[in-house]
Amino acid sequence: MVYIIRNVKAEDLDQVTEVEALCFPAAEAATEESFRKRIETFPESFFVAENESGKIIGFINGCVTDERTIRDEMFEDSGLHRADGMYQSIFGLDVIPEYRRQGVAADLMNHLIQTAKARGKKGMILTC
Repeated sequence: MVYIIRNVKAEDLDQVTEVEALCFPAAEAATEESFRKRIETFPESFFVAENESGKIIGFINGCVTDERTIRDEMFEDSGLHRADGMYQSIFGLDVIPEYRRQGVAADLMNHLIQTAKARGKKGMILTC
């Protein structure tokens, strides 16, 4: 399987929202508006995996902060993002069902970890 990992673009909004809807129940899925704000606010911390035909098959995203834990408000208030913060958070890691168990999630996670290291972040924070 061939795919690339790249930064999200504004025109990815519909596909990202569709992927989220495939991965989470409606009550738990992030909204299109939430993704729009994330894409606008921290595209440098939002990566998509795209297959050879241009379809987004997964993504990872999260704001940067100086806080050591993720608060519920961070998911909806992109204004809490601090580009110069010391911790890279992970809000979501999604892979559509037919591409699971093939290393896509691990590649997305490793990509974000390496990017955070290169940017001098102290650590990663994740909520499960």
